[in-house]
Amino acid sequence: MLHSLSSTVAVIKRQAKLDTSTSIRNQLILLSFPTSNTSSDSEFYIENLKSLVKYGVGSYFNILDQKHQLEGFSLHAIGNTKLKIKNMLLDIQGLQQTIQPPDLLLDIPDPIQKWLQSKEGKELSQALEESADLIEDVHFLNLVQSLVHTWVKNIQSIIQLDHNPLDGTVRDEITFWNAKESALNTIKTQLASPNVSLILDLLKISKRSHTAVALISSLSVKDSLKVATVNNNFLKNLTINNVYSAETISNLQLAIGDVFENFKKIKIIRYPIEKAVVLLRLITKDFESRLIDILSKYNLFQVDANEFESILQHIETQLYFFYNNVRAVIN
Repeated sequence: MLHSLSSTVAVIKRQAKLDTSTSIRNQLILLSFPTSNTSSDSEFYIENLKSLVKYGVGSYFNILDQKHQLEGFSLHAIGNTKLKIKNMLLDIQGLQQTIQPPDLLLDIPDPIQKWLQSKEGKELSQALEESADLIEDVHFLNLVQSLVHTWVKNIQSIIQLDHNPLDGTVRDEITFWNAKESALNTIKTQLASPNVSLILDLLKISKRSHTAVALISSLSVKDSLKVATVNNNFLKNLTINNVYSAETISNLQLAIGDVFENFKKIKIIRYPIEKAVVLLRLITKDFESRLIDILSKYNLFQVDANEFESILQHIETQLYFFYNNVRAVIN
């Protein structure tokens, strides 16, 4: 079993048969995957997988490119491959940012489950009228109240989730708010479902309404959902993906121009100013990273003087353009 090992070793060979006239060392790839025989936390394995993709596959491909071992491929194909490696890394990071909404009607005590099944398909008023005897059933009401307390706890855990932009990239911030909005929408739908409504209304007529009201009655869910939706729409409209996929300095300038044009809309929404400052730093970081990736396609120590001067002028124009946009946003 994987959890009982300290490491897993993979021996990889090319599709061709092994050549006995060549050193086997040059025909095989050995990979060691660290595992844990104590930790059951999936974060341990996800972090290892991220490192493998980023520092293994990504770094190896970059080295091949820098050493001109990929000259048989177009710049477009090489750029697309680098982007796919980055996207793979982001997909893996997304596993850590998945927000799982609680299923309110999962693991309901049998007495409550049987009661709900007996009222299935009936109008709420009729179902409550037929349940009048339960108002005096202390044991049953205690079960219901305990269930709703669990709902409150689980829903609050989603509402209170926040994300520090410094923990990742602009994409990570987008992923978080998209996931939170989706989770809150799921909770909102569940709160409006017939079974949940029946349970809450039973508490209300049994003079235990304080428990039902504590279920965020939907007000705090709605408020939190409103914030998540505003943030999500703003972040998605930044079109940051165009920055990641830009293959030339000119394309990067167009992409970053669109990002800042949309960033200016931050003035008309309630996006926290302290987070906006951090977000601006992340945009700067992503811009810098993409510019370096684009420049890595050129061997600046070997190009002739005219080409070097042209590239340098493009860079200066790009940096000046970026600086002016940052100033415009700050002002």
